[in-house]
Amino acid sequence: MEIYLGAILSFGAMTTIGVGDYLAKLASIRIGSIKTSFYVRFLGLIPPVLVIIFQSAFEKLDYASVDLGSLLIFGTIVGTLMSITHLVYYRGLEIGSVPIVTTVTSAWVAVSVVLAIIFLGETPTVLHLLIISIIVAGIGIVSGFRVAGFSEIISSNRTSGFSNGIICMLTAGAMAVLAKPMVEAAGPFIASTYTHILSSLFLFALIRWRGISLRFSIKDNLKYVAGAAFLTATGLVCLFLAILISPIMLVTPIVAAHPLITITCARVFEGGRTSGMQNIGIILTVGGIILLGLMG
Repeated sequence: MEIYLGAILSFGAMTTIGVGDYLAKLASIRIGSIKTSFYVRFLGLIPPVLVIIFQSAFEKLDYASVDLGSLLIFGTIVGTLMSITHLVYYRGLEIGSVPIVTTVTSAWVAVSVVLAIIFLGETPTVLHLLIISIIVAGIGIVSGFRVAGFSEIISSNRTSGFSNGIICMLTAGAMAVLAKPMVEAAGPFIASTYTHILSSLFLFALIRWRGISLRFSIKDNLKYVAGAAFLTATGLVCLFLAILISPIMLVTPIVAAHPLITITCARVFEGGRTSGMQNIGIILTVGGIILLGLMG
């Protein structure tokens, strides 16, 4: 029963994160990726905090069971990685192609498998390695086997966004592995709240350091910013709940298929298109992710 519930939560996370990413792209274009990253993390505090208040009011929250040491260690690392991921990912969505950025990023599931092999001692099968190779090949086809320098990732106006996706693939893969001990230490809602607070402070400090104003036109842009924040926060809570009750190998490949939702939104509302070869790369990457999930 928990396996099925974990799968349902994973599909919920995939859908909400996918739509949230599309709204974040629209917000990033309008107010900039750095401000979007901050507001998505800051406003994203509201859903988990409301749940914690509700649990506290009805005495459903056991603070004594929280492993504070593990929460601080793993939560701090995850919160920092989330900050980096949002900054680079939203910058990629702002300047790049939605199918390319989201598809390359979604290959974090392969990174999480590799990290589980290295740090958790899990043994891959030949089929596991073959599917990971297919995902890597798909990413290469999407990018045209081109890799940009770090300066281009941060500030370029080039339209690929491939290198942004590579950075996010690595950071999100690490987050997926570290999130499980964090959630086991404090539960999904406290863990989500802590990572939101930490990443919000990190991004606020960056904004102040760069002298960026936090003001933006609420009338024209709040619907995109708030929508991205609440949907992303809901997706992360669903992800944390899923990995708490189900194997990571089941959860992560389902959630990592969120580009299907984001690409669909972009094509329906913007008519975005990719080349034939890029479509092949997208099919290989997403197909490999799904196969990896079925094997789990």
